Amino acid sequence: MRSSGVSPKLFGHVRPKTFTKSPPKGISPIIATVILVGFVVGLSGVFINFYGPFQKARQAEVEEKGAQEVECSFASIGFTKDEVVYNITPTAPINDTVNVTVDNTGTVDLYNFEITLWISGNSYTYTPTTGSQRNTSNPLAAGDRNVFITNISSTDHSGTFQSVRVLAKNCPRTAKKVDI
Repeated sequence: MRSSGVSPKLFGHVRPKTFTKSPPKGISPIIATVILVGFVVGLSGVFINFYGPFQKARQAEVEEKGAQEVECSFASIGFTKDEVVYNITPTAPINDTVNVTVDNTGTVDLYNFEITLWISGNSYTYTPTTGSQRNTSNPLAAGDRNVFITNISSTDHSGTFQSVRVLAKNCPRTAKKVDI
């Protein structure tokens, strides 16, 4: 028998044919919002756990460097061409020396010096000899004077001695360069 779109009679009554809807295929907007908010809160917790210590470490670095920059703004060294005594053989500088008499003209103790020499356009950096170097336990105090002795023991530095620069590594902006 063919269906006419009408349900068969049930106890003498005609029952209309019903069409059932399938359940919705997603989640409600309220549940989606709750899940999204939970995801964002969880992600921000992970971000804070990473960023917090990272930010504190960077802040400590900046504070330390800032304090050093402020302190070093009062640092200064001085020497003249006449205070540079050198024994450099232009053809073969083996065991040659450069002595620089330096005054600490600032108000900050300076230490860990390095001497850079310019010979025929090339720069060569040296650490002063142990006896003349100043360190944290024996700094070049404000108003003091020191003779830094630099031994040159290489044949790679032949040529004309042009200039010398003295630098205190604890305050690198205190460097002074003098042409010879």
